[in-house]
Amino acid sequence: MSAVIAQAVIDAVATDGFTAHLTARGLTLTGEVRVKQTPIALRLVFDDLEFIEPPRVYVEQPAALLRKVVPHLDDAGELCVINRAFHVFDRYSAPAQTRGIIARAAELLTAGLSSAATAEIAREFPSYWGASRYDIDSLADLCREAKVIRKSTSAAVKPKLALVKTAARLSFEAHQDKPATLGGLLDWSAHWDRALPAAITDAFATQDASDPAVAIEAPNGIAIARLMVSRSGAAFVRSLERPSAWSRWVKTGAARATWITRLNGRRADLASVLGANEAPLADQAVTLVGCGAIGGYLARMLAQIGAGLGRGRLTLIDGDILDVFNIRRHALGASAIGRFKAEAVAEATLRDFPGLNVVSRPAPAQSQRMILEASDLLIDATGEQAVSDWLNAWHLGRAGREALKPTLLHCWISGAGIAVQSFISTEPGYACYRCLQPDQGTRPRFDPLREPPSEPVATCGEQLMTPYGPAAPTAAAALAVQHAVDWARGHPHHLLRTVRLDWERSVRRDPSSPGMAANCPACTPA
Repeated sequence: MSAVIAQAVIDAVATDGFTAHLTARGLTLTGEVRVKQTPIALRLVFDDLEFIEPPRVYVEQPAALLRKVVPHLDDAGELCVINRAFHVFDRYSAPAQTRGIIARAAELLTAGLSSAATAEIAREFPSYWGASRYDIDSLADLCREAKVIRKSTSAAVKPKLALVKTAARLSFEAHQDKPATLGGLLDWSAHWDRALPAAITDAFATQDASDPAVAIEAPNGIAIARLMVSRSGAAFVRSLERPSAWSRWVKTGAARATWITRLNGRRADLASVLGANEAPLADQAVTLVGCGAIGGYLARMLAQIGAGLGRGRLTLIDGDILDVFNIRRHALGASAIGRFKAEAVAEATLRDFPGLNVVSRPAPAQSQRMILEASDLLIDATGEQAVSDWLNAWHLGRAGREALKPTLLHCWISGAGIAVQSFISTEPGYACYRCLQPDQGTRPRFDPLREPPSEPVATCGEQLMTPYGPAAPTAAAALAVQHAVDWARGHPHHLLRTVRLDWERSVRRDPSSPGMAANCPACTPA
């Protein structure tokens, strides 16, 4: 089959003037496309003969394009014709797709020589600046710094690089090449911001001769330049050891000839990483009651959408201890058995997201009223009717004084992992949590179960365990976290949401915002 496809590809591209070189490891196609009447040599390389991935496209002589930096063309001469991470190369139509890639390469190169090329480069500037990526304030650095702080209370660690900022969008004009020396860097930067050369030089001068680096942060990316002083030899570096000698030398004309290494900068601090999700819970006081099956997964998800970030706080409340049988569906494993769930979940969250403000309270929710009152969002993930009823009553008791602050979000599992539901108490006039089942002797008003659940059975004194695995608590946590995101963005409705997991044993429950129940003992006047 592969040999047939290879021959079909070879025959197809021959009509475009491309010739083939076939080996046991892959297929190489060479030919020319016309770019503004100029013939440009291309080389297409299939890395193997299974034709699972599209070919890589190389421009044989980039200098023939008469532009120093060409959009979508890297330093190795590879042209990014399609996004290889997302494009599905159909091996059954490989001949037509290969010809399409050749045609697209010609289109990209032609567009890359137009007046719009500079703006195109600006849109993806960091990838043009340098192939190697450098994470600024990375999570790994935070972990290392935390260890240093625990071991020592000495002065702050010297930063790895200096940072300068510009309001200009950085790019390359047709006549500009990627700078290779300090002089080239200063000349290039002056084109985009006249104040940049002095700022860059001053930033280098504040460091020392140990190959210092400066990050230029622009609205469209971060360009890092490392000044490779060490290439001039150890004796020369030693001559610049005195701060005054270094700060004077780096501002001289002689320093302009020093080589630089370009690095593609990227913000990798928690605010930037979590901000990719817009971090809707950043700066909010979020309290999670219940760190069991649902809460264990939910705590991590809340951290990933910004809970505990900035001025915010994520507080975990649960007075229970993790039992050996809990790990069948809990996010925590055997290493946490015998520990308070709240403490172990908080520790796991901070281990994976160091720097967040996460605190634990291994105690019943009833004893933590001050924390509850200070919350913006209070999430009940206990799945325990008595606790949920108490939280609902406490919340209603505050309504007149605090205008329903905090918002109360409940999430729970129905039956043996048959369905999951979430509900927000957010506005007067709508149901409270108890309105969903005013009479505990009857079924809930919006019960998703086809049949009433059977009672869990356990020996007297043993913990009740309903038989279901991790799918249900994970789904409940996912439903709750999306509900929290919608609330943070000002769209809490529909207030009651349902996800069916076992369709044979559940019934359809469309999202709704139910009204108050006339016989609710919690919110209806007697």
